[in-house]
Amino acid sequence: MLDIQNIKVSYRRQPVLKGLNLSIREGECVGLAGTNGSGKTTLLRTIAGLITPNDGQILYDERPLELRETGYLAENVSLYPDLSVFRQLELIGQLNRLPSKTIKKRIKVLADQLGIREQLNIKTGKLSKGNRQKAALACCLIKHPRVVLLDEPFSGLDRDNADKLFQVISRLKESGRIILISSHRPGALNSSCDRIVFLKDGLIRKADGDR
Repeated sequence: MLDIQNIKVSYRRQPVLKGLNLSIREGECVGLAGTNGSGKTTLLRTIAGLITPNDGQILYDERPLELRETGYLAENVSLYPDLSVFRQLELIGQLNRLPSKTIKKRIKVLADQLGIREQLNIKTGKLSKGNRQKAALACCLIKHPRVVLLDEPFSGLDRDNADKLFQVISRLKESGRIILISSHRPGALNSSCDRIVFLKDGLIRKADGDR
């Protein structure tokens, strides 16, 4: 269980998250909806450990969530343009102290699932926007995070590639991962999420129940 308890975040003394509370169980995918400035990206970045909250705590199984347990896909994909997709993934695996055999196995599985096997030896700077997005998602998932945070993951994906992402999300749910997805595409959230919460002014104002 992921418990987000009374999280408060301010930028330059301007409150962005104002005591937000949310609980998500294993194997559940929750969508974050709301207008720009509602706090969606700030919430994801805070859970990922990229922002230190002014107050509150984030717990996983009743203990502080650790950085190694999270995988974060940012809205604006950032990859090393001069590295091949394979080397980029390999580097992240090494930084997370994964054995070489494990890294190679996971790269193969993720490349097959996301449809980027033919792009593994291509430099990321030469990829199309959609393939960069899929490569970045593979980077997010290679360490097998318990909590998966996806900020606008469908950006740049056509229908076929969006379907591949839906399949990956389904597998993550089946394996007991906790998933949060932010998207401006209501159809994408409806297709992939068990429930959707609506943020406004840094708080959850409305939630769609389990479907």
